[in-house]
Amino acid sequence: MAETTDLYPHSVSDNQSAVWNDSADNLTAIDTFCNYEPKSSEIRLWMVGVCGTSVCVVSLLENTLLVYLFLTRPRFRTTHLYYMSWLACTDIFMAIAYVLLLSVYNVLVDVTMSLVLYRAVITYLRPMFAVSMIAMVTSSNLICAASLERFFRTMSRTQHLWMWMKNHRLAVAILSVLLGVLTRSSVFFEFEVERYPFCEGNFGEYQLGINIDLISNHLYGFYRFYVRNIITVLLPFAILFCCNSFIVFTLRKRASQSARRSSQKISNAAVYQVLQKQACMNLNSATRMLILVVLSYLLARSLDVFITVWEYFDHDTLSGGYAMFYALSVDMISLLTMVSTTLRLPIYCFCNVGIRQEVKIILGNLFRPICVCLYNKNKELERKQQQLDWNLQFIKTWDRPAIEKTLRPQDSREDWSLHKLSTNSGNTNYVLHFKPELQTLKNGKHLSNGHAMVAAIEPGQIALRRSVINGAVAQTFHPTEQLPSPQYDAAVSGAVSLPFVDDNDFNRYDSHEMIFV
Repeated sequence: MAETTDLYPHSVSDNQSAVWNDSADNLTAIDTFCNYEPKSSEIRLWMVGVCGTSVCVVSLLENTLLVYLFLTRPRFRTTHLYYMSWLACTDIFMAIAYVLLLSVYNVLVDVTMSLVLYRAVITYLRPMFAVSMIAMVTSSNLICAASLERFFRTMSRTQHLWMWMKNHRLAVAILSVLLGVLTRSSVFFEFEVERYPFCEGNFGEYQLGINIDLISNHLYGFYRFYVRNIITVLLPFAILFCCNSFIVFTLRKRASQSARRSSQKISNAAVYQVLQKQACMNLNSATRMLILVVLSYLLARSLDVFITVWEYFDHDTLSGGYAMFYALSVDMISLLTMVSTTLRLPIYCFCNVGIRQEVKIILGNLFRPICVCLYNKNKELERKQQQLDWNLQFIKTWDRPAIEKTLRPQDSREDWSLHKLSTNSGNTNYVLHFKPELQTLKNGKHLSNGHAMVAAIEPGQIALRRSVINGAVAQTFHPTEQLPSPQYDAAVSGAVSLPFVDDNDFNRYDSHEMIFV
């Protein structure tokens, strides 16, 4: 997050607090001071609350994926990508800090006007701001460490430095963190929480103020602007730009020389062009890496440098006449910083085949169960729709047999029908279908779902099994009446006794035929 006092719009200076303490008898002044007025504009609400929070969520998910990838794939920790695992951790801290500092404090508190939330937030502002600054500097140091290692490896005269960095990557990563702590931990002391007893029960009781004694110190001001900004902003950018530029230039030169030597052996102009094109393609990844890394870093830091310089030389004009521009610039700096963290995973996948393949595997393993579940759910919906359609799609009709003897005498002929289900493999089954209002057979057996399965059909016997619904036990009905009907005998000839099949298995059958109407 940007290092400016406007990060805390509720803060007051010591001079302001002295004025209000002197005028404590003035009730109007006290009410004005203690009652907080929201300062978040609609632009800031959308920029920080919507865009910024969304970017942070994406960054958090991406960097969590990267941490998991580096922890479960040890082979990446033996290369210069080792620093990227540490970088993913710092980006996670930055995303969390953005949400807690800007989304919650500067937006959510203004929207909800919750005093409980404000007091909860005021307790972690100072340490969280320091953590965000340390994480941001550490991320720059880690990127520089990875670039320096590649730079030393590319140059023939610095092979010993490359070997040292290769064998001491853990020490270099820890040194990057310590450098971030040493250069940015002092921001914790630049602010202080002040309590105003005469505002008890209001927002003004606890306010975040600026440590005037520390900020006004000339020695600390020199350190804050020159030393800290040079080490944490200008120097990392210069290292990244110079190292990556030299690496690309050297690799392009070597690739051209290699293609020329190969062409001399082959003595074929067409092959030489192919080799030169292939060499350029091999260099594209390094070139893209340089452009994307430098561009993302430039977008995230250039505006911060501009605002910091302006703030140092003319803070009154910036915070007075250009207060709105100042506030929006601070939010834009923080947003661009988070955007740069979300671009790292796409950059890695775009420029490194190994990471791209591993990310595909991880995402495939993560989403495959979800896709299978959705697929099965869609198939279940299709099956239910087919089952409803089957009740209307009658391929063939047959004359009514003595099957009506299994029904009650008062039931009409339009209340039931017998359906034949068959598969290409020759399996056959029969379903006796009833209208919803017809719920019982002749002997009183209850068919709650309106149709039953004919599990076995023989001349003179029909075995009906009720379909299972909501765990109900299937029931069997054996009518005592003989069925000598020749039409029925012809209809059921060749039928086999099958195990009970409920409604969920209707999709096994390839044809559906109503044989009795």
